[in-house]
Amino acid sequence: MWAAWLMLAVLWAGEEPPVPDAPLVPPPDAVEAPAPLPPEPAPGTAPLPHEGATLPAPAPVVEQDEDEPPSVARGVVAAVGGGAAALAVLQVTGLTATACTSAGLLLTLLPVALDASPFSCIMVLCGLAPAQCLLLGTLQLAGALVAGPVAYLAARQWGGRRIPLVPVLAAVGVPSVASLAVGAFLSVAGTLANGVCLCVSFGWFTNYLMTRWGWGQQEAEYYAQRRAGPAVFYGMFVATQLVVLLGLAAGNAAALALLGWVTVAAGRENQPEDPVTPDWLTVDELAAE
Repeated sequence: MWAAWLMLAVLWAGEEPPVPDAPLVPPPDAVEAPAPLPPEPAPGTAPLPHEGATLPAPAPVVEQDEDEPPSVARGVVAAVGGGAAALAVLQVTGLTATACTSAGLLLTLLPVALDASPFSCIMVLCGLAPAQCLLLGTLQLAGALVAGPVAYLAARQWGGRRIPLVPVLAAVGVPSVASLAVGAFLSVAGTLANGVCLCVSFGWFTNYLMTRWGWGQQEAEYYAQRRAGPAVFYGMFVATQLVVLLGLAAGNAAALALLGWVTVAAGRENQPEDPVTPDWLTVDELAAE
């Protein structure tokens, strides 16, 4: 009996103590996934508004000025371009005509100029220069009458802008007449001034030859005219032509500037109800239907 109790005690002493129950771990499939995060906004875009947030104010809309429609610049370019083309054609025609007449007269008078005759200088001063001023002036006035309608048609057909015809003619014609008058005045003034210089130079050169070298009166005058005659002959021609051409160029530039101003100030955009015939003094706005 003691042996049985001893065996029970040995078995009880060698047995491991009981382990408390561990908490149960759920399987991986039973674990709930976290909620997905909202997507980030793309660069350059505003984030989506959420509850309680205010929308950003819209950008202000820039309204187009009704007084200057898009066809203003196109109309100015068409009108000024048409007027400039017409004036250029007429000016080239005038310069060609004057060059031909000048070359013919200069070749005709060259032997007289080399022969120390004052007649050559007189023909250039009193004949060739005024005749060329008259020819260029006539072409300038004709250019005003031609360039005006050309500018009107160019602005209406290609520029999409309607302008009155009489102000266009005045804008091209008035500077042309003014430049012609100024060029003629400067030509005459230059002719007189060069004539005085011619007389003074001949008189000074003749006096120098007589006092320094003891030449006679007629011999000294002939030598002075022979040396200075061709230079004065061609110099007077070039000077008068440059003055007239500069005056005409300034008049053309002023005419084109006034033409552009008239196109903006007195014109308006084409409308379907516009008549075919041009308006002469003013362009009235038609009632929009």
